Amino acid sequence: MFLNKFGKIIKEYWLKIEEVHNFVKLDKFVIMPNHIHGIIIIDKNDYYNVGICQWQTPTEQQNIKNINLPKKSIPSLINHFKGAVKKLANKNNYENFTWQRNYYEHIIRNEKSLVKIQEYIICNPATWEDDDLFIL
Repeated sequence: MFLNKFGKIIKEYWLKIEEVHNFVKLDKFVIMPNHIHGIIIIDKNDYYNVGICQWQTPTEQQNIKNINLPKKSIPSLINHFKGAVKKLANKNNYENFTWQRNYYEHIIRNEKSLVKIQEYIICNPATWEDDDLFIL
């Protein structure tokens, strides 16, 4: 997968997740033309020290509303990532850029599952043309 200018920005922001959120470690990931796959490893020792943070939805097309999200949670982390990218997109004339409303998450419970998902992520670009979301 060859990233365009905005794809490179998304990659930069994805890699910052680990810097900004010290309770996570990033594993395999791939940025596709219209979605991203990635494995986020949570540090269990730090994860359970949970609080609540206020977050505002990043899209201005929707009614902005406050949502209470647990700090140090996947929803909080993904919302911050998506919000930061959307804000940057708006500032750089990518106003048409939008994220899908939700995301898919799966708890990886063992090494066999981890390896299978890592392989899927690595091989995903090779099957892009067969993807239901394929666009030119």
